[in-house]
Amino acid sequence: MSDFSESPNYIYTEIIGYNTNIVPFSSGKEARYSKGSAIHEFQLVYSMADDTQRDTIVDFFNAKTGILTTFTWDNPTDNTTYTVRFKEDSLSVETYDYGIHRITFSFIEEI
Repeated sequence: MSDFSESPNYIYTEIIGYNTNIVPFSSGKEARYSKGSAIHEFQLVYSMADDTQRDTIVDFFNAKTGILTTFTWDNPTDNTTYTVRFKEDSLSVETYDYGIHRITFSFIEEI
């Protein structure tokens, strides 16, 4: 079981990127090389979180001190466990009505 187990309301985006270094030469040509394998980013949205789910997510974010600490997360669409961290040192929590919240954040895979 992963460290973070709160399932999103399936407003979820996966972004796959690469870390490529480009070295320009004075001749106008350039050398390119990869700094590793693909990097996954996962954007999660909890559009109808209740107070309990909000508190669980906020407490987990605070326990990890934002982007400082990595943890595991089970991707519900591919059943793969990723080692991730929060992408940013902030967490967005919007309150629509008493007990209804929208929470958005992203994970970055640690390689």
